[in-house]
Amino acid sequence: MVEYLSHYCGARVFLPFLSSKKLWLTALSQSNDSLEGKWMRQHWIDRVPRADAKARTKKRGMGTVLDVATHDKVALGICFSEEDDLLSQWRGYADNGSGFSLAFHKEVLGKIPEVSEPDGSLKLLKIAYGDRD
Repeated sequence: MVEYLSHYCGARVFLPFLSSKKLWLTALSQSNDSLEGKWMRQHWIDRVPRADAKARTKKRGMGTVLDVATHDKVALGICFSEEDDLLSQWRGYADNGSGFSLAFHKEVLGKIPEVSEPDGSLKLLKIAYGDRD
């Protein structure tokens, strides 16, 4: 089991963290990962069987419904990695390798939602990518 979670970031995030000792939630649509949120949308649209004669129309309609439903909604989050030294994380999230990696004890980090948001609106979740996950 992983004991620490890493948060890769650039100086723009690291320096304010040092002075405030606070992490910020950010709109996931503004993530460095251009597919954040888009992958799941497409995953649901692709669930319409291709053999269906009206699949194209259903997919277009489904996309419109998802777009309308999420238009005024903003998902906030902060990303952590179970990998403490991964080149792709350094490149993608830590200013192409010139940033920082902050390590947080997973057990302590997992208790923050319970204390700060007792209604359960804040959660520490492991995100899985891919159809099998």
